[in-house]
Amino acid sequence: ITNSYSIYSYPSKSGFGFTEYVRTNNENPKSKSNYFSGIKNDFFNDKFKIRAVLSQDPNNLCLATDKGLVFFNKSQKKFKIFDKFNATLINNLLNAVEWRDDKIIVSTESEGLLFFDKQTQSFYHQIKQDNINDNGLCSNVFNGLHIDKDENLWLFSWVNSCINHINLKKFRFSTIQLDDIKTNKNFRNLIEDDDKNIWVANTNGELFIFNQENQLINTLGASIFTEKRIRRLVKDKKGNIWIFTDHKLCVFDRISKSFKTVIPNSNSNIYHLVFLEDGTILMAKADGIYEIKEQNGNYDISKTSLIPPQYQTGITKLFSISSNILFAPTKDLNVEVFKIGSSAWEHKITIPVNDVIESYLQVNDTIWLGGEKNLWKIFPSPDGKYSCQIELALPFVYSIKKDDKNNLWIACENGLYVYNPTSKKLKKFSTSDGIGNVMIGKLITASSGEMWLTSLNKINVFRPEDIKEYDNKEVRKHEPTGAEAMSPRDLAFAGDRL
Repeated sequence: ITNSYSIYSYPSKSGFGFTEYVRTNNENPKSKSNYFSGIKNDFFNDKFKIRAVLSQDPNNLCLATDKGLVFFNKSQKKFKIFDKFNATLINNLLNAVEWRDDKIIVSTESEGLLFFDKQTQSFYHQIKQDNINDNGLCSNVFNGLHIDKDENLWLFSWVNSCINHINLKKFRFSTIQLDDIKTNKNFRNLIEDDDKNIWVANTNGELFIFNQENQLINTLGASIFTEKRIRRLVKDKKGNIWIFTDHKLCVFDRISKSFKTVIPNSNSNIYHLVFLEDGTILMAKADGIYEIKEQNGNYDISKTSLIPPQYQTGITKLFSISSNILFAPTKDLNVEVFKIGSSAWEHKITIPVNDVIESYLQVNDTIWLGGEKNLWKIFPSPDGKYSCQIELALPFVYSIKKDDKNNLWIACENGLYVYNPTSKKLKKFSTSDGIGNVMIGKLITASSGEMWLTSLNKINVFRPEDIKEYDNKEVRKHEPTGAEAMSPRDLAFAGDRL
């Protein structure tokens, strides 16, 4: 670790602990102290079989042991054990390797590979043996781990006589540090303001604001939104943030940095807001569609005459698709399309979508609608009208976003999906991939190019180009046969040769 000290660990299953040795220029190493060994002059009564020792400084060690991953502060004589991944007991570690500055990868005797995040101090991802995919992991028991200069993780198994390597650059879910948030972490809605800060709302009526470095810089709203559940965050043309619960509507003024209550207590549920090009705000409520207009800092609210009364009943979402088309999905009925006019809107077409619409995305001429039961594709037909079809059967599609490669990222109640409409390839990410619990909230694309994802207990940030499934390009299996068959025990690199 330094010019004065080195650490010796017992590799055999019968040995316990490790011994610290003094090293000088003119003498052989001399034993100084014993830790976790069970012998008389040890500092602890605890006995650990230690399979690997990691360290960044002389006083802080990370130990892969038979009781889990142990972080040991040598100067304070204190240690902490991490041995759980969700409900799975993670002990009997075989090896460990550090990945970048904030991650540790461990191998186990039966549970495959585990990924540990130093910042959140938790295991967040697991990969196990895959007997179906030809290029899946060849074993659950890897004795050796090594990360090369190209961030390939090389693995070898003595038990299964095979070698894998995984390109670690191909996946990267990060988790926002939430130690400062002591209340309910049921995160649901989020939005980016004009200062490039991310606002996240939970079901406790609180707003958490993160800066561009993903650090929590402010907490707002607890005394304002006493109704608790914040339904939605919406940004207007001036950069003000509108926040509403079932019965209260507020706006956070970007200039004054203060809240103003627009509707203190609505007599019917507030469902949705949409901002038109002329500055008019349309609000969908349980009893109809309303217009909100600002005059000298005050807001005038009245029922709209733009949409015929027969189309206003039961509307729960309003989506401004372009400068002259508005979609008004109605609960479990149809999608109505209107052309915006100066005094009245012309009803254009009814699209039979038998679903409760939660989200939308426009990609060129195609409209994607996320419902409680399906992902719908709506596209122009040769006769100038619109056709619709069920693209995917997915539960509660809360958000749809597109990346630079035209993949759709879909946040659903049961996980995060990425879907390529051309190849029809669908991949699901869940807690085993490092994202939060099921009951995914919302997904947005920040100006930085990162995507932010909320869930029941976690906020994830990732770049779509870094998240790939393990396919033939990322996981490779090497199994020598015949005269080349082997039970590998160790590995090293000489140039580009293993």
